[in-house]
Amino acid sequence: MGWGQDNSFRAAAVQIASHYRVDMATLSRRLSELGLIDQEQASLVRQFRTTKTDIVDFNLVVGDELASNRRDLPRQYEAAVIRLYRGEVISAERALDLFFGTWEATDLPRLPTSPEAAIWQFIS
Repeated sequence: MGWGQDNSFRAAAVQIASHYRVDMATLSRRLSELGLIDQEQASLVRQFRTTKTDIVDFNLVVGDELASNRRDLPRQYEAAVIRLYRGEVISAERALDLFFGTWEATDLPRLPTSPEAAIWQFIS
């Protein structure tokens, strides 16, 4: 499988686990048994966790055991809020407000860190 490092490898693992409805430990073991990943990659796969952002980004089907007891928002709405948050159009606090209590701060995707020199673009 043509996986790149980190994000694409993680994204592939999350999507495959969702498709086959298995946990990461099972996925790791099976991919290793099939010779598709080495032991280092298998260990990495076992550490991955599917997040709410993954569910929205990859349009994953949520099994009953992962379904929220709270009301669910439309997937397109959640994707729009995530896009605004990732684009830094809205803050984390505003994104959580727009999720109406269905997401926690830890559910939001991590934003990339800007280089220190980026501050100069805001100074005239």
